Amino acid sequence: MVGRMLAGLAAVGAGLIHLASAIGSPPAVAAVVAVIGVAELGWGVIAVAGRGIPLPNAARVGALVPVVLWVLVLLVAGPAQLGPFTSALRLAPMLAASALDLVVVACVAVVGRRAATRRSPSRGPAGGRGAVIALALCGAAIAVLTAAALGATEVGDQARTGTGFFAPHQH
Repeated sequence: MVGRMLAGLAAVGAGLIHLASAIGSPPAVAAVVAVIGVAELGWGVIAVAGRGIPLPNAARVGALVPVVLWVLVLLVAGPAQLGPFTSALRLAPMLAASALDLVVVACVAVVGRRAATRRSPSRGPAGGRGAVIALALCGAAIAVLTAAALGATEVGDQARTGTGFFAPHQH
C-alpha cells in the first residue's frame, strides 16, 4: 500500500510541475510537456485511489520518458544555454519533476518485486502505524518538493508578482 501511494503522490507532483512548466512555453514544447503532465496526473490519481499499481510496465516506461527527454535536452543544449526552444523549461522544476518520476519508477519496481515474491495471495493488510508514518513523511517531502518546484515556474513568478492569471481584475 505504501509503495503504491508514494508512486501515486510522486506522479501527481511530477504532473503538476509539468503542467505548470507548459504554461508560457513555445506551443510545441507546451504540448509535449502538457501531455506528459496530464498522463502523470491521471495515473497518479488512479494509483492513489486504486487497489494496486495501474499498468505497472507502462508506468515504469512512462515515468522514464520525461526524464530521458529532459536529459537529452540538457545534453544537446546544455543547462546554461537552453535556448529559445526550451527557455520556459527551467532547470530546477524539471529536475524536481525528474526526481519525482524516478520515485515512481522505484516504487513501481519495489511493489512489483514484492508482489512477485509474495507466497500467499491472501496476505493480511500491509503496514500499520509505521507504514502510515512513513507515508505521511514521504508525502510531506513530495509536497514540499512539488511546491518549491511550482514556485520556480512561470506560474510561480506570476503568483508572486500578481501578473497573468493572478492579476487583479478591474471591473
